[in-house]
Amino acid sequence: LTSPVYIGIFQTLFVLGPAVGFVAGGQLLSLHTDLITDSGLTPSSSLWVGAWWPGFLISFIWATLLFFIFILYPPSVSKLGKEASKVMEEKKSLMLPDLIKYLKSLMTNPTYICISIAQAVDSLVISGLSAFLPKYIEHQFSLSGGFSAMLVGIIAVPSGGGGTFL
Repeated sequence: LTSPVYIGIFQTLFVLGPAVGFVAGGQLLSLHTDLITDSGLTPSSSLWVGAWWPGFLISFIWATLLFFIFILYPPSVSKLGKEASKVMEEKKSLMLPDLIKYLKSLMTNPTYICISIAQAVDSLVISGLSAFLPKYIEHQFSLSGGFSAMLVGIIAVPSGGGGTFL
């Protein structure tokens, strides 16, 4: 596979991750924030506060587990052996003065600049929708916060992911 395919896969998963978060968060918002069942409130009450915090706890646990998995990998993998690592260390000292030349080359590359601007605008739109669309749907259509977040997660975010991949 080529680089653009890998970039497309990465950006698609970058969009689908929040979709999973919206769906899971929507389910969690139907639970009371104290995880009790006899509070006397329902999700349609204006005093209702959904369980917003378990998603952060689950994310922390996953990130910690992945950290311990990643730390098991060696710092570098070389097929050439110790001779290659000596040559690479010599080249590292030559790389620093060339940094400005490489940065200038990168910043004057119109393809790179256009893709960077497009990605920034795309991220801005997706971030704006993901932050404010559930609240808009909740008030516009008189739906619960959890259900409106699930709607955004199920419909809008995968659509953005499909568009990003294409």
